[in-house]
Amino acid sequence: MHSTKQSLEELKDEISDDEKSAIETALSELEESIKGDDKEAIDTQVQNLSEKAQVLAQKAQEKATAEGGEDDKSEGNDDVVDADFEEVNEEK
Repeated sequence: MHSTKQSLEELKDEISDDEKSAIETALSELEESIKGDDKEAIDTQVQNLSEKAQVLAQKAQEKATAEGGEDDKSEGNDDVVDADFEEVNEEK
């Protein structure tokens, strides 16, 4: 819940009002479910929130890609060293 709230705050300008409202409603419903003892109701609300919050994950991925997150993979400057090695068995 906390991470969803944080993502919603960070990305609120990048999602529609309908999406924002759906996520906020799902958060409220989950908070109400947590106050009760019905595990099944809590699980249902967690699933509902996960489905509604998928748009946040998509927007976060798009934002990371736009900021150059994909460029790091294509450069190939990983300072990887190719080396041979020999396994030494110290038991004699």
